[in-house]
Amino acid sequence: MRALAALLVLSLAGARAAPRLIYDGSVWKGPDVYRLTPPRPAEAARLTAGLRAAGIRTCGTVRIVRREEGRFTGNTPETLYLVLNCTPVEPAMLSMREPPGDLIVVRAGRVVVYEKNFADGVTVLPSLDGGPLNEILAAYWSGPQMGEFSRYETLYRFGAGRLRRVVNLGPMYREVEPAQGAPTVSVRTLWFDPVRPNRLSLIEYTSPSCPDCPNPERPYDPTRARRTLSLTLDLLAPPKDIP
Repeated sequence: MRALAALLVLSLAGARAAPRLIYDGSVWKGPDVYRLTPPRPAEAARLTAGLRAAGIRTCGTVRIVRREEGRFTGNTPETLYLVLNCTPVEPAMLSMREPPGDLIVVRAGRVVVYEKNFADGVTVLPSLDGGPLNEILAAYWSGPQMGEFSRYETLYRFGAGRLRRVVNLGPMYREVEPAQGAPTVSVRTLWFDPVRPNRLSLIEYTSPSCPDCPNPERPYDPTRARRTLSLTLDLLAPPKDIP
C-alpha cells in the first residue's frame, strides 16, 4: 500500500492543487452484505421499529451491515445504515440479481430516507462540493463471469433531501483472467482537494495478478503496477459512466 500511495503522490506532485487520497480501491474496508458487522440487537430493534413507524415493510428485525455518522440530507447530524431487510443474499448470482442492501438515513430517531435494493456496500466520503453534506459511494459486486470479478461503484449525493446519482465510476476493483495471457488486477483511487470543489481525480493502476500476495483474496501487487487511467471529473457536468 505504501508503494501505491508513493506512486500516486509522485504522479500528482506537479499539479497546482494538493489532492488527498479519499478512496483506495485496493483496500475494501467493508463491511458489505457478504461480511456483516457484529450484531447490534438493540440498535437493530430500534431501527426496525422506526421503519415500521414510517410504514415500511420489514421481515423480522433488520440486519445492520454498515453504520456511519455524517450529514447526508441536511446540515444536521444523521446516521446512515446499510441493512438487510426482506431480500436474500445470493453470492452465487452476483451478476444476475438486485443488490440486497437497503439504504436508510435516520435523523433524530426518525427514518427520513429508505432506498430498497440500494447496494452491496457503502462508503461515506467527505463533502465534494464545498457544502456540508457527505457524498456516498455505493458498491456492487459482479462476477465471476467471463473471467472477471469486479466491484463497481457509483457516486451519489443528496440534493433537496433527495438522493441523486452523480456518476458511475466503473470498476474500482477488478480481477481479469483472460483466455490467453496473464491474469491482471486493476484498482482505482479517488483524490480530492477541498480548495477545488466539484473536482475529483480518478487514477487507475493495473498489476499482474499476485498469487503469493499476503491476502490471496486481493492479488493486487502495487510494486509492479502501472498507471492505466487518469482523469479529472467535473461533478457538475460528469460523464454518465466511466468504463
